[in-house]
Amino acid sequence: MNKMPINKKEKIVYTFLMVVFMVIAMTTYNVVLHEGFSMVGIKNIWLMFPLTFLVAFLIEWFFVAPVAFRIASKLVGKDESEMKKGLVTAFCLVTGMVISMSLYGSILMHGFTLETILAWGRNICFNFIVAFPLQIFIARPFIGTVFRALFPVGTIVDLSKGTQ
Repeated sequence: MNKMPINKKEKIVYTFLMVVFMVIAMTTYNVVLHEGFSMVGIKNIWLMFPLTFLVAFLIEWFFVAPVAFRIASKLVGKDESEMKKGLVTAFCLVTGMVISMSLYGSILMHGFTLETILAWGRNICFNFIVAFPLQIFIARPFIGTVFRALFPVGTIVDLSKGTQ
């Protein structure tokens, strides 16, 4: 069964679900990493979620995904295995989002200072080593399964093209 979206409306829903999952997971990771695990940390995660989700979704949809898909399509041919295409695409998406969201987090924590640049570089390293395996081994299989359980193929129709 194909768990990936097949039209633009499905892509919006799938991206929404994926961004919710990744923002919760990565915000939790970063808060625990920088503040430790506490009730104040949990409160901070939920307070940061709405704005962080909005920023992440907009960055993903309008900037990172278009560039990542273009790069991935140049790196793997149409005759390559679905697994290889998926891994390369995930690598490109995660790289773009880690770079972008690590900057966002650094600005949130340090404002616009020299420390922001230093923290950004450090955060990129710490975030990538968690985000890529999280995306490959947990997020993609889980969100793909949830997505297709909620929206079987053909239930989200792209009426602008007259097809599914």
